[in-house]
Amino acid sequence: MSNHSTAVLDYERHTNLAVNTKTADECRNLSELRREIDTIDHLIVKLIHHRLDYALAALKFKLDGKPIPDNRRIIQQLIQRREWAENYGLDRTFIESLFKSMIDWYMSQQIAYYKMLHPGDASAQFKICSLAELKAVECDLEWIDVLHYGQLLRSAYRKAEDLAEPILVSYTQKTPIFSDTLFSLFEQARRLALPHGFILAQPSQQFYMLALGSAQQFAVHQATLHSQEFHAKAKQMVEGDWQRLLVNGIVENCVGRNFAGHGPVLAGGLCFDHQNTHRSGKWSRFDDVSFVLPSIQFTHEDNQTYITFNTVITNCTNLEQEMQLIDSEIITLLEICHKLLKGAKQYADDISKPPCDLKSVLLSDPWKETVRDTITNIRVGDLEKVILVRETEFATDLPKITNHVTQSFTRLCTLYPSSYVFGVLRHGSCFSGVTSPPVVRLVENQLEVAALTSTDMGKNNENEPFSSSQQQREHDLVLDFVKHKLQPIIEGNSVMVSVKSTTLKLAANGRHVYALVRGTTRRETTLLDLVQALHPMPAVSGLPQSDALKLLREKENLDRGWVGAPIGWIDANGNGEFFVSLISALVSESSVALYAGCDIVAYSDPEDKLFETTLKMETMLSALGETQKDAGALRFSVLKIKMLRLSECKKLKGKVPPQEIDLGIMAVSNSTIGKISETESAMDGKGLTEVSRIQINIKHAAFKLNASLSNLNVKYAVSHEAALAECKNNIKSNYPNAKLRPIENTGLGPQMLVAGELDSSSIVICPPKAGVKYGLVMDHENLSDTTDNATFFGVLKLAD
Repeated sequence: MSNHSTAVLDYERHTNLAVNTKTADECRNLSELRREIDTIDHLIVKLIHHRLDYALAALKFKLDGKPIPDNRRIIQQLIQRREWAENYGLDRTFIESLFKSMIDWYMSQQIAYYKMLHPGDASAQFKICSLAELKAVECDLEWIDVLHYGQLLRSAYRKAEDLAEPILVSYTQKTPIFSDTLFSLFEQARRLALPHGFILAQPSQQFYMLALGSAQQFAVHQATLHSQEFHAKAKQMVEGDWQRLLVNGIVENCVGRNFAGHGPVLAGGLCFDHQNTHRSGKWSRFDDVSFVLPSIQFTHEDNQTYITFNTVITNCTNLEQEMQLIDSEIITLLEICHKLLKGAKQYADDISKPPCDLKSVLLSDPWKETVRDTITNIRVGDLEKVILVRETEFATDLPKITNHVTQSFTRLCTLYPSSYVFGVLRHGSCFSGVTSPPVVRLVENQLEVAALTSTDMGKNNENEPFSSSQQQREHDLVLDFVKHKLQPIIEGNSVMVSVKSTTLKLAANGRHVYALVRGTTRRETTLLDLVQALHPMPAVSGLPQSDALKLLREKENLDRGWVGAPIGWIDANGNGEFFVSLISALVSESSVALYAGCDIVAYSDPEDKLFETTLKMETMLSALGETQKDAGALRFSVLKIKMLRLSECKKLKGKVPPQEIDLGIMAVSNSTIGKISETESAMDGKGLTEVSRIQINIKHAAFKLNASLSNLNVKYAVSHEAALAECKNNIKSNYPNAKLRPIENTGLGPQMLVAGELDSSSIVICPPKAGVKYGLVMDHENLSDTTDNATFFGVLKLAD
């Protein structure tokens, strides 16, 4: 017996409603079956007529006796009828549509009846909402103009019929969603198993982009093609097909302004080397070229978030089917938005450490042999340098790693606001990382290339562009490379070059030095032309480029996938930006792979390079849940130094003289307040001598327990006495009623506030990592009185 027959029998049994003289199984021929069906239909018509009496009688209980539709009541009706449909094994969508048509008819009868009784009431204008409009109310998404979007879809169906081609519909409007919700939306997309996602954040510029779902895909996976054929195929698919969609597309922007990145955008990237023969399964979900036009896109700029809906319409000749398809398309988008936002609100910041011994994994790495082989090849050949990427992979399971991806975005944005944080989702695998400014940016034919020329670990001084003549030489070679590649696609002599030294603290004390190259491209030049001309940049491959790439294919023995590859976006006007990242992580259901790259030259030391890449991997380790304490211990383990953590100078001064420890590290002075009195007191008369000094730029962030706490109601500012002194003026101006309360260590403040050991009206001033770790609300990213606040730490030992 069919499920449908079972449902009817269940209905009879539950209600004792005797409708038919025979059951379906008792009917002996088609005539008897049809007669019983007619009996049922006759009853349905009688019930519809009977229901009309109740619908019209309801008018006397409505406001002013007017037939004003109660949308909330209609939503409740439809929800209940969908549940009934599921209980009887029926199609819930069909039942919902059927009852919506019935409800609309009854509303029309109420309106007609009212107008008959009140023919002189000129104000009797009543609107019956569509199913899509009701769905927006049901999902708390009334701010989405579904009526207008439906009109655009109808226009697209007419156009698709006339042209016999797919038509893009793209609609952009403002949204009340805040930028800090976008990371949780990305995580919720992973949980809902959306196959495609892309997120990009640049906190200091207040620019965020989130692209979810897929209205159209553009992909190439042809590892056997030669470079020229591969790039031609990529250009044809990504730019040719994309432009064809845009030419006939219906693109409407209701935000009242235009800026790069608004409206329909392609988001994705290319692999590092499509000819690499060392392919591994972990990158199988990432095509060699993969760009996606998202179904839903959020763009945040200038403290305002915008949402874009993208749909590709195909020809439909049936008007009734067209209306159903429009409603279905809008309802699907609304349901996805509702699930995303509902999940984001319920998202719990449940951080646990990755389930593995990361320290042992990193210390047992055989990667040093690859470094030695590379050094040998550089010494006997013409290579200047090679960029090697190190990979460390460990097993995990999805329940324990689920929250780490979103949390990593939040932490990275908090700790490195001047950098770019990104994530790319492909069928459950998420590639994420942090990177320097975009390698290529194009806005209205104005080109900007950030040509990375060198990296200094442990150096921050921007007034010294180069540490050695070797760095100066590398800088000149990179500039020659960029100019040579850009020459065929740049207008005349429009290239301008400026050198900028910038400190990007991605893993340790260090900086990137890059040359900023600007110019005007020729009209026919596209962003993908620029990417293909410049990739791979020397910063991710080496010098000379072709020789370095050949060596990597032979010696690196690694499937880089999208590590060091161009990742970015292109909008409908051809504007966009691409960046590359070596400091990154690939998270899947069963494993996490960490990546970091470094320069290898003829005089490199494999042990130093192991240390350097470990420091860089620390960026993603801490973002994925490692505590600051564990990350610090990891550094010293690589150096084969046992670390003993002491929170106070007085504990340290009691340990060094008895020779329980060999070295001590204490803050000795600060650029704002001068000498640290606590350290001077601790060293006085103890026979200690300073053997080395380390400069670290300090950022004092202010955190509070509750977002509702206003600045005027802050009673206490809590931190170490040195930190309070370094922020004294800003504390006074931002929290005029706050009293200063010193504690032993800046890192203890967040713990004490969460544990209830401090007044709930307190703010704690501490490193950003500490506040983020305990889930506090950041009130100020940097409260230091000076933007270049730096502390000098002395490495101490017993005097000889």
